[in-house]
Amino acid sequence: MIVPMNVSVVIPSFNSEKEIEGCLKTLVPQLKSGDEVIIIDGGSRDRTLEIASNHGCQIHIYPEASLGRCRDFGAQVSKNDIILQTDTDILFPQGFIERLRGDYENPEVIGVSGGWVDGKNRLLGNMVCAVFEGVLQYADCLLSYRKEAYNAVIGHPDVSFGEQIGTWLQLKKFGPTIYDPGLYVYHFSERLVNIPSYLIGGTILGAGAVYETATGADLGYALMGHGVGWILGQAGVDLGINKDAPPNHFHHWHLGLMLVASAMAFSEVIPGELEATLYGVGSGLALHDFLTESLFP
Repeated sequence: MIVPMNVSVVIPSFNSEKEIEGCLKTLVPQLKSGDEVIIIDGGSRDRTLEIASNHGCQIHIYPEASLGRCRDFGAQVSKNDIILQTDTDILFPQGFIERLRGDYENPEVIGVSGGWVDGKNRLLGNMVCAVFEGVLQYADCLLSYRKEAYNAVIGHPDVSFGEQIGTWLQLKKFGPTIYDPGLYVYHFSERLVNIPSYLIGGTILGAGAVYETATGADLGYALMGHGVGWILGQAGVDLGINKDAPPNHFHHWHLGLMLVASAMAFSEVIPGELEATLYGVGSGLALHDFLTESLFP
């Protein structure tokens, strides 16, 4: 039997011990009798399941399955009217679940999505969140719907990236949905900055190559260097030995400013193309670090 206005929270997990504790500490105290948290785990070998069990979660092991399949399985085994799909790297502000319930007080509403902010308060991360909210009015880490409506649409596709947006678009076609910007979470995903960083770097690099080919101007080398600086900056963070360190651990802005200073100091003795490239790489490293470094410790 489906229980009206009670919430089933579905969270896929895999070796998530570093973030799931914080997620459940902010979520579980907001639940009431009849609510449930369903963990769909891909076969974790760390303390993920121990932590989930300590917080009273319902646990299902579903190895070698895509995120889409995990979310679909969680929806099928849930018992409540409202299903909230989220991630382990989420923190919930106080009052979140009650606000979610309030959005469903209109019985015609079949789906609710909300907002998200970068949990590390990085400028680029917040820019990405703002684009998703402003343009798509949708948060991949925060999607909810009525179970009956979900069962009437195609469910989640069998993919592990962007698996939620197809379901949301199907729900919007099926019936009334709500985008509530006051219903927001703190999202700590590295994808908020690393994917955009590589896209930005690659785009600037390509634009510089086209410009230099067409004009032969040093500006093309500067643009190519700037794109390379973005890519190197993000690669340095992703490949760093200390995975737990923030981006400023690698001091990319120091290196960037050193390259700019070197270009200025040796401008009279190095070719113009090299000077422009050094300016580009240095400014790319420095700007990348500024936009992807946490604004608080």
